[in-house]
Amino acid sequence: MLKTSVSFAQATQDKNILLDSLKHSDKGIEKINLLNTVAMFFYENEDMDSAFFYSSEELKLAINEKYSKGIMNAYYTLGLVYKGKDEYIKSNYNLEKALQVSMDTKDDEISAKIYNGIAEILINKGEFILALENCYKSLKISENRNDKKGIANSLKLIGTIYWNQGNYNLALDHNNKALKIFEEIHDKKGIAASLNAIGIIYKIKKEYLLALDYYEKALVIRTEIGDKYGEARTLGNIANVYVIQGDYNKAIGFYSKSLKIKQEKNDKLGILSGSLNLGDTYIDMKEYAIAEQYLNTALDITNEIGVMHFKKEIYNSFSKLYAAQKKFEKAYYYQKLNTEIRDTLFNVDRTKQIAEIQTKYETEKNENKIELLDKENKVKEARLTKKQFQTNVLIIGVVVVLIFSFVLYKKQKSQKRANIQLEAQKGIIEKSNQEKEVLLKEVHHRVKNNLQIISSLLNLQSRKVKDPNVAEALKDGRNRVKAMALIHQKLYMKENFGKVDLKDYLEGICENLFQSYGDPDQVKLKFDIHSVQLNVDRSIFLGLIVNEVITNALKYAFTERESGWIRIGLNEKDENIELVVKDNGIGMPTDFNMKNPEKFGLQLVKTFVQKLNGTLNVFILEGTTIHIVFPKTTSIENKTDEND
Repeated sequence: MLKTSVSFAQATQDKNILLDSLKHSDKGIEKINLLNTVAMFFYENEDMDSAFFYSSEELKLAINEKYSKGIMNAYYTLGLVYKGKDEYIKSNYNLEKALQVSMDTKDDEISAKIYNGIAEILINKGEFILALENCYKSLKISENRNDKKGIANSLKLIGTIYWNQGNYNLALDHNNKALKIFEEIHDKKGIAASLNAIGIIYKIKKEYLLALDYYEKALVIRTEIGDKYGEARTLGNIANVYVIQGDYNKAIGFYSKSLKIKQEKNDKLGILSGSLNLGDTYIDMKEYAIAEQYLNTALDITNEIGVMHFKKEIYNSFSKLYAAQKKFEKAYYYQKLNTEIRDTLFNVDRTKQIAEIQTKYETEKNENKIELLDKENKVKEARLTKKQFQTNVLIIGVVVVLIFSFVLYKKQKSQKRANIQLEAQKGIIEKSNQEKEVLLKEVHHRVKNNLQIISSLLNLQSRKVKDPNVAEALKDGRNRVKAMALIHQKLYMKENFGKVDLKDYLEGICENLFQSYGDPDQVKLKFDIHSVQLNVDRSIFLGLIVNEVITNALKYAFTERESGWIRIGLNEKDENIELVVKDNGIGMPTDFNMKNPEKFGLQLVKTFVQKLNGTLNVFILEGTTIHIVFPKTTSIENKTDEND
């Protein structure tokens, strides 16, 4: 108790000193750096609102002074603060901004931290392949700088990825390495985090006494240093062990203490996990009504902050809840949802990719030692050849996947018509449909994975390219590939492979573009999209149109504005579909001509509208309005319906 009081008094004294220094500091670089120190102080003491205020002030002043390091530090701190507030889209946006500036300033120290920050967000979203790539980038930089704390943080995150993928031996190995380094540098927060992570792995391996031992050591340190977030998580982990041992009353006590801290801190991710754990425990205690309340709370938060791997666990708990009440239809429904998400997050292809990333890291590490012995001109030639090869592979890969996707859908349509004509042979058709469903699921799954790999490669290539125009073109290409990949993901997750729900699909595209181009504090997206069903071929064209129009608005419409909005509307009128995209930006140039647009993206829009047999109008009044109307079905589709 004495230690806590001293620590609190010391923190209060430090805060007063910092704020007094800030009050008497002059404008300029000195004040910018001091604002960063104050913002980080509040962040480390878990006061996110104050950290946000001072880092925002730092960013304004740094931009005004054109001080690159200050801009970079401000974006990085804002990224951490938004992550602490569980606002992952805004966090990712600010971290990417910080990374961009760090590349220009060649500040490796902050780059390593940013890569780890981005990796943490990707882990929470269940995107483990991209997360691992960012961890190894950070690890490589930290090793080159001999930054032990940076190395330990990367190793701990890599251990978390392996734990989520079920490779517990590798997870344990990486966390033990991280723990050893944290102990060497006397980093108590890092030591506690590693102890907690090791406890989790031992619990999974059913070595419960060891797990409790590590948890209790972590709890002592976290309580001593006043790490409330960490304390709440470790209390919950201790409760998990008591649940397994059947001591539900003791478990409920620890869970309740943990949840109370999380609620006080408004830790949404922590409240989610705590509610899920309490829900599971009350199921075991046969208190089904209380359990359902906690599970619904967890599901609501999951949908709000978008952490996919938690949704899998929640669906599994709902299935368990309804099965215990003999409501088997509901239990089956939620188990099916659980299986679909599990297959998306954890599959053989993904495991292979993770292994390949680790191998690539080890190989590159050894190659770097050899390259140091070569002459500088040979190294440059090798790199140039490698970049040219990667570019060629990317172009060929995109073309092959697009052709493959088109052929597969034509084949799907042909098979569907053939099945209708063979309706009399009901028994054979039923079996055929089941086989086709499995095949199509696998096709959509593999095409989606291939497109995601291409998207990742384009993303990596864009970060290495020095020419900003080439980097921007690669970024635009990546978003077009993502728009197509999203269709396959949506189809893989549903029963009806022939139709796409445009509301879900288009909102997903807009969210992705917002992460790439939008400033969430500057531009607001407004949706008025109805649940219209459209076939796959036409949905792809519409998705690419929306991709180009929203990209153009985010990149150019608000360059001279502090704030604005973009409204996307889609509805069905008679046999037509109407798409309206309106913004209140600066409008198009006076010499703009949609009949002969100069920009490649707008040329694509015009081409895709023609593919849909639609009409395109552009109105420039208090912003820009794109108005597109096209028939819901083609003449061929109408003819088929009449024959049926």
